[in-house]
Amino acid sequence: MLLRINIDSPSDKLTEFGAGAKLYWSRDNTSAAGAFTSATGSVTLVSTQTQYEVVDGTGAVGHYYRTRIGNTGGTAFDTYAPVFQAGAPTAYATIDALRELLQLPSDSRDNLLSDLLLRVTDKINLSLGFDFFRHPAVSGTEIRLYDGDDGDTLTVEQGILSLTGIRVAGATGGTYSALAAADWRLRWPVQNGGPYLALDLTKTGNFPTWYSGYDTVELTGVFGYPAIPPAIEQATLYWAADLFRVGAYGGSQFGTSSAMGGGVGLEEFGQSRFAGGMPRITWETVEDYRARHRTWLVV
Repeated sequence: MLLRINIDSPSDKLTEFGAGAKLYWSRDNTSAAGAFTSATGSVTLVSTQTQYEVVDGTGAVGHYYRTRIGNTGGTAFDTYAPVFQAGAPTAYATIDALRELLQLPSDSRDNLLSDLLLRVTDKINLSLGFDFFRHPAVSGTEIRLYDGDDGDTLTVEQGILSLTGIRVAGATGGTYSALAAADWRLRWPVQNGGPYLALDLTKTGNFPTWYSGYDTVELTGVFGYPAIPPAIEQATLYWAADLFRVGAYGGSQFGTSSAMGGGVGLEEFGQSRFAGGMPRITWETVEDYRARHRTWLVV
């Protein structure tokens, strides 16, 4: 299994942990909260290299990994980075797609392209307050808790793909009871094949309302999007490409150029550039999905 792992400021890590500092990784085959002893390894840091390729010969898609930085002897470490699943996307577009858009003939700038895609993905997520990934990332289900409001419709802005179990408590801290399949239905799909934004009670069972309180609703299932929407992929690529061109031809990669908010004009593809740095094609796509997710949520 090939893993690509980004390290911010490797030179700072070398200063902190000394010459020979390493990226340490470990794997668990079954759980994000597992023992992480199925496999381990390390890669020596290079001060100018921000992306590292880790090969786990016995790993597979869906296995869980965690990483941390430590000294060469493995006696001092920083905190673990968030657990991730092999095969799970971390950005809304691939390096290959961005390289093709930019017409770059080689992979010599791939570390930078990866950083730009991650940056744009994070900014889109922060702008919307939700993301376009599947949760859990590759396979399986997860448990999420929601607050009831004594209504018969529970809204979930992240979106629900499928549910395998629903439990409800009558008050904060109360005992959960399971709902039967006939007691609920999913509603308000964002798009065909996309997530549902609402969970309705049918009022045919013993639960007439989503009882008011903190964490009174427990959902077990799959949340988010089954795959990155093509429009979001394209919006990510155009913004990342815009940022790359600023760095290549307009000064500092993340400086105060027009693409990062210093001015307003036209970008290369003839689209208006917004003062906040987001190309128009990206802004229009983000606003479209913002409206799709929130139209039903306005009371």
